[in-house]
Amino acid sequence: MDSFLSSQNFEICNSNPNIYMLRTHDSFLILVLYVDDLLITNNSTSAIAAVKRTFHDRFLMKNMGPLRFLLGLEINEDAKGIKLSQAKYAHDLLERFQMTDCKPAPTPFLPRLFLEDGGENPLVNNTLY
Repeated sequence: MDSFLSSQNFEICNSNPNIYMLRTHDSFLILVLYVDDLLITNNSTSAIAAVKRTFHDRFLMKNMGPLRFLLGLEINEDAKGIKLSQAKYAHDLLERFQMTDCKPAPTPFLPRLFLEDGGENPLVNNTLY
C-alpha cells in the first residue's frame, strides 16, 4: 500500500506513518490507513471521488459511504458541526463484561480513596482488563 500511495504522490505524515497527504494546487487530501480500512477526507468531493476511482481501479474495494464509526468513535455530522461520541463503544464494553446493569457514577473511581502498596498480597489476574 505504501508503494502504491507513493506512486500516486501521497506523502507520509511525519508524526503518524498511517496518515498520508496529497497536496495539489487547489486541495489538500488526507488519507488515514488502518489495517484494511481507509478514511479519505478533503474539502472537495470531486477530489475524493477521483482518489476513490484510482483505488477502485487497483484494489478490490467497497465504499462504505459517509463516516459513521471509526475505532470505537461514533461520528455524527449536522449543520451545527461534527459530534464525536464513544457511547456505543462503552455500551459494547459493558455488554462484553456482563455489566449492563451496573449503576452509573459521575466519576470512574471513588472520591477521596487512598491507595496503598499491596505488600505481600498476590497480584490480581489482569488478563480480563
